[in-house]
Amino acid sequence: MIKLDNLSKEYSSLSRSTKVLHDINLEICRGEFIAILGASGSGKSTLMNIIGLLDNPTSGSYLLHGKNVDNYAQDDLADIRNSKIGFVFQNFALLNQYPVWYNVALPLHYRNQDLKEIKRQACSYLDKVGLLDLADAYPNTLSGGQQQRVACARALVVEPDIVLADEPTGALDSETGKKLMEFFEYLNSTYNTTILLITHDASVAACAGRKIILNDGRIVNGCGYDE
Repeated sequence: MIKLDNLSKEYSSLSRSTKVLHDINLEICRGEFIAILGASGSGKSTLMNIIGLLDNPTSGSYLLHGKNVDNYAQDDLADIRNSKIGFVFQNFALLNQYPVWYNVALPLHYRNQDLKEIKRQACSYLDKVGLLDLADAYPNTLSGGQQQRVACARALVVEPDIVLADEPTGALDSETGKKLMEFFEYLNSTYNTTILLITHDASVAACAGRKIILNDGRIVNGCGYDE
């Protein structure tokens, strides 16, 4: 599904250049549940942004479903992000001026569906994360754990092939975080959804089938599955 070949990323300014990723080689098959671990500044978020088509590598290649993403037009990349990839951001990225159901429904607006049908689908996914009763509430009235579940529902509403989650348990208490990870496991095992999870928490990473460890922009471990 995903193949990164000698992929590097460098940020340049007038005064200096900083290489964030160094010659990353990685293959991810459909249906894998992968945790990406590393200290702050190790390149985890940069790698996820590139995989999620939110950023471009400086060199190397990225094949998605066997096609080099460099060959896609910007509109095509936007379509892929909207229909094939679900994002769960660490800061939730919810819009407080809109009710919860509308936040979940945002990715569906690009499909030119009837608003009633869009709301029905959004509420269906709120039900899956146990928040249907809060569909008409506003994000700033919810707890951190509830907001994170709304963010998960928004990521899932497009029924993506890939879910990218950046520290999804970071703002949650241990019990809510455990339930969220159980939901990711259910999604992975039931629907064969590919999950890529950024975390610094070894107990969270233990839920994944494979762990990839980044250190200073290089993969230092990530070639096998846990026994």
